[in-house]
Amino acid sequence: MLPYAEYLASLPKRHVGCAAIFLNEKDELLIVKQSYREGWSVPGGVIDALESPHDGCVREIKEEIGLEIPQLTFLIVQYERNFPNKAEAYDSVEFTFFGGVLGAAQIARIVLEEQEIEAYQFCSQDEALKLLRPTIGSRVRAGLEAMRLGVPLYTEYESH
Repeated sequence: MLPYAEYLASLPKRHVGCAAIFLNEKDELLIVKQSYREGWSVPGGVIDALESPHDGCVREIKEEIGLEIPQLTFLIVQYERNFPNKAEAYDSVEFTFFGGVLGAAQIARIVLEEQEIEAYQFCSQDEALKLLRPTIGSRVRAGLEAMRLGVPLYTEYESH
């Protein structure tokens, strides 16, 4: 038996992330353009150590678009295998939440985190799914399906 600290050090390391789906009153999806990567995304990011997925998502929303949304509805958890190349392969667990329907007053209060987010827009769900990076699009598609079904979902995604 290993000492507990050695046992913990031997466990697999996984990224844990979060994302939030927001709609406007026209049922359009909020998407954001990150300054540090190609394609569009939705608000979200990496969950900090000892931070719950819900709390991490609340924090990421506040950091990225300036809105305080304390209550989120869980939609999906997605396991992702990512293979940018053999040396950098990693896996992650990604939680997606519904942040709600934003009214005009809330949309007017959106303030972008200038170093990370360069733009945002609302667009039809079909158009948004075409613009989103594939991993994010997979999560958003599953999240919208979970909303339609009224039940949370588990999904898997593999990128090469």
